[in-house]
Amino acid sequence: MDMYFQQEWIDSRLAHNHSGKLLVKDKAIFELMWHPDVYFANARQASFQEITEDNFLVWIDPTGRVFYDCRISMVVICMMNLWKYPLDMQRCELRILSYAYPESQLRLQWSERIKPIDRNMEIRMPDMQLIDIRTGHCNGTYSTGVWSCITAEFIVEQACRFNFWLDVDSAPARVSLSITTLLTISTQANAVKLALPEVSYMKAIDVWMGSCMAFVFGVMIEFTVCHFAKNRELYKSDARPSIALEPFFCNPANVDIVSLLWIFKNYEERVFCGIFCFRK
Repeated sequence: MDMYFQQEWIDSRLAHNHSGKLLVKDKAIFELMWHPDVYFANARQASFQEITEDNFLVWIDPTGRVFYDCRISMVVICMMNLWKYPLDMQRCELRILSYAYPESQLRLQWSERIKPIDRNMEIRMPDMQLIDIRTGHCNGTYSTGVWSCITAEFIVEQACRFNFWLDVDSAPARVSLSITTLLTISTQANAVKLALPEVSYMKAIDVWMGSCMAFVFGVMIEFTVCHFAKNRELYKSDARPSIALEPFFCNPANVDIVSLLWIFKNYEERVFCGIFCFRK
């Protein structure tokens, strides 16, 4: 996750007589100022962006209101319920707390003047869709007191995919696609099994992979039956003689040849029945 993290608080000791805001870009000066010691409780890794300069700024207006902005990259832990995976909707929280100050000294709140969380609509994930981002509070009571906590809940779901059709005459494409799909699903099933934690219940992804393999195998059988049936119909239609051959069969000079054809075709389910001519 890459985000611009912004905080705002009031420190009357920093009030000044300048007409505009004061800009602070020196980290050493910022460290001398009081600022909330917030941290991300469920972050596994986090770092400040420092290319090409430290990505942060501090504005101080004449009333002592301090605005702090920095760019942070982090990896957040999300407890997921995989029962319906990949047809599920996951809710991942980002928990923000103060490390040293209890709620009696520091209270965290989302901004009410502007939209607290905004996102770049041009950034999309290849396999997930971000449905909504909701803000909330998660104040907790511990042995050391009550601590202020705010949350940002990210609601995501799996992106949908669509299938396509191939003509029944496209035998090489159908066979190649079916075999490739079967091998791909088998590889994906093994990859998912290794990537997900071991659980004691059957996941929806197990049913999904098994159903996909069954459908692909069924498609291969269905194509074999349809292809055989269509080729059989084409063979029968091509085997029937056309009306243009009737003068040849009805010519008295060709009775011997026609008799041989009749006997042969009579053995082959009498395809020539109805156009045979007898000599008087």
